[in-house]
Amino acid sequence: MILPADKLAKLEKIYSDTREVFETHASHYLTKPTVLGGDIGFCILYTPPILNPDLLVIGKNPSFFNPSNEFSEEDNLMMSGTIPTVNSYLEHKHLFARELKNMFCYESEKPNILDNTVGMNIWFFQGKEIPPCRTGKLGELKKSCEKATKDLIRLLKPKTILAVGQEAMDVCDSDNMADYEYWKASQERKVRVFGKTKFENICPVFMCSHLTGARIPTEQKEIYRQKCREQILLIAEN
Repeated sequence: MILPADKLAKLEKIYSDTREVFETHASHYLTKPTVLGGDIGFCILYTPPILNPDLLVIGKNPSFFNPSNEFSEEDNLMMSGTIPTVNSYLEHKHLFARELKNMFCYESEKPNILDNTVGMNIWFFQGKEIPPCRTGKLGELKKSCEKATKDLIRLLKPKTILAVGQEAMDVCDSDNMADYEYWKASQERKVRVFGKTKFENICPVFMCSHLTGARIPTEQKEIYRQKCREQILLIAEN
C-alpha cells in the first residue's frame, strides 16, 4: 500500500531530521559517503516505502551497493539521503541482495514476499569495518539512527520483522524480552545466532546473525544456513 499523505509527511520529516543530524556531525568522515565526493549522504530505506508490508528487513549499516565499484550509480542513488524509488534487494547485485533472494527462493515475475518487503538498517552511514580510532562522534550518530529506526517501524507497521545481526535485534528488542538460541563460536565464547521477540505491540521479530553465515565456524556454516532458510520460510508462510 502506498503511504497516505500524512504518513509520507512523517517519513519526509524523518529524512530531513536525519540530514540535520548528519550535517551537525559533518566533521565525521562517515557522514560523507565515498561516492558523493565530500557531500553529506546516508541511506535509510533500501526500498520504496510500503504501509503494512509483509516483511521489514533490518540490517546493521549499508555497505557498497555495487561491490566492484565504490563510485557506482547505485551507490550515488542509494546514499543520496532521499526516499528510494527502486527496490535495492531486487534491482541491485550486492551480496546482501543476492543472499536475501536466495533465502526466499526469489524468481523474477513469480509472486514472492520480497515484492511486498521494505528494507533498512539501524545505522544509516556507509562503511565496512570501522576502526575504533576513527569512531569520533559515532555514538551520537548511532543513537539518532536507532531512534529513527524505531519511529519508522511505528510508522510503517510491518507484519513481521527480520532482524539481521545482533545489533539490529538489540534495537528491535527494546524491552529485553527476546528468546535466543546460542551457538559456540570458540572455546571461550557463545554468540546469539537466532532469536524471537516482539516490537512493542506491533509485530513479531525474528533474528538471524547473518544471511551468509559470517562469523559462524566453518564446520557449522551449512547447518546454520539450513536453519536460517527454515526460519525464513516460516516468515514467508505467515
